[in-house]
Amino acid sequence: MLDLQRRFGAAARIGGPMPQHIFFRPEAVERVLVSNHKAYRKGRLNAQFEVLDGLGLVTSEGDLWARQRRIAQPVFQRSRLLALGELMAEETGRALERWSGLARAGCRFDVLPELLRLTLQSAARTLFGVDLGTRAGELGPAVDDARAFLTWRMARPFAPVWIPTPLAHRFRRAKRTLDQLVYGLIAERRSKGASGRVDLLSALVSAVDPETGAAMEDRQVRDEVMTLLMAGHESTAVTLGWALFLLGSNPEIQARLREEVDGVVGHRPPAAADVAQLPYTRMVLEETLRLYPPVWAMSRQAIEEDVVAGFRVPKGCYVMLVQYAIHRLPELWPEPEAFRPERFTASAVASRPRYAYFPFGAGPRACIGNHFALMEAALVLAAVVQRFVVRVDAGHPVELEPQISLRLKGGTFVTLQSRRG
Repeated sequence: MLDLQRRFGAAARIGGPMPQHIFFRPEAVERVLVSNHKAYRKGRLNAQFEVLDGLGLVTSEGDLWARQRRIAQPVFQRSRLLALGELMAEETGRALERWSGLARAGCRFDVLPELLRLTLQSAARTLFGVDLGTRAGELGPAVDDARAFLTWRMARPFAPVWIPTPLAHRFRRAKRTLDQLVYGLIAERRSKGASGRVDLLSALVSAVDPETGAAMEDRQVRDEVMTLLMAGHESTAVTLGWALFLLGSNPEIQARLREEVDGVVGHRPPAAADVAQLPYTRMVLEETLRLYPPVWAMSRQAIEEDVVAGFRVPKGCYVMLVQYAIHRLPELWPEPEAFRPERFTASAVASRPRYAYFPFGAGPRACIGNHFALMEAALVLAAVVQRFVVRVDAGHPVELEPQISLRLKGGTFVTLQSRRG
C-alpha cells in the first residue's frame, strides 16, 4: 500500500474480479464515509464476517442497521461504561498477578496471547456478566478457531463456505459452541430479568427502539453480542500488544507515561474514573493506533456513481480507504514512522485535516465501541506500567502480519521487570 501511495499519489486502481479504487487522502475518507456515505454499502469483503457475526452492526445495511444502531447506542453511554470499567479493572488485576510470576522469573514471553486471554475474560464480564471460570477452556479455543477461519476467508472472498476442509470443520464446531453459550445466556436474561445488571447483554435484552418501541429479537441480540465479542476483544488486545512493544522500544516515553500514572493513581489499582485524568496515556494509545491500527484498511462498494478526490468511481466498484497509509502521509505526519505521542495534543490535532486519522472509521458507521475499547486499553496500559518496566530486545524484528487485524509477525516478545519486590 505504501508503494502504491508513493507511485500514484492520491489514488490507485487495481483490476481483477473485484476492481478497486484505493484512496490515500483524508478528503476521500470524508466523501465515502461521511458526506456521501449513502452512496456506498459494505459489500462482499465485509460480508465474510456474516458467517459468524450474522447481521450485527458491522455487517448489516440500510434500515436494519439504522434500527439496530438506535437501539444499541444507549448501551454505550458514559455512565454505563464507567460501571463496566470496574469489571475491566478487576480482570486486569487478575492478569497482572499471573504476569508477576513471569517478571520474577525474568522470562521473555509473547505478550499477545496473554492480552487476548485478558480481553476475552474482560469481554465475558462486560458483555455477558459472567466469569468464564471453567468455560474459558471451551470458549477460548472456539474463538481462536473462528478467528482462524475468518482470516482464511478474508483472503479468499469467493470461496464457498461449505468447502469441507479441517479449518471449516473446526469453524462450524466453534460456531455451535459460541451459539450455545450466547443463546443460553439470552434465555437466562429473558427468564430472570436484567434489572440491576450492568453487562451489555442485559442492556441489549432490555433495549427498545426509541422510535418504534420495538425490542431486539433473540437472533439480533445474538448477532450484536457476537460482533462485539469477536471484534472488540481482538482489536483491543492487538492494540495493547503494539503499545507495549512501542513502549519497550522507547524507554523515555515509557518513563513519562509511568510518571503520569503514578501521579494520578499512586499505589492503588487504576480505576475507570482515572482514565479521564490520564491524557498522556490516551496520547500513547492514539499514536499506537496511528502507526499500527488493528483495522488497517476498510472497503466499501459504490451503489451509484460518484466522484472521490477528483476520480470517477463507477457504480458497483469497490473503494478501499487505507488507514495504514493515510496515517503515514509525510505532509500530515512528519517523520511518520517515529513514535511520538505529542502528535495528539489538542493543538496538533486541530492543525490536521479531520480525517487524517480514523482508526475506528468515520461518519455514521464509525465503531460504536470506540470509547469502550479506549477505556479498556487505557486501564490495562496504566496498570502494566504502574507495576512493571517493559523491555523489548533491541533486535526485535518489526515485520507485519495483516490478518483480520494488523499483528506483529512471529509474536510480540517482551520482558517485564517488577517495580516493587
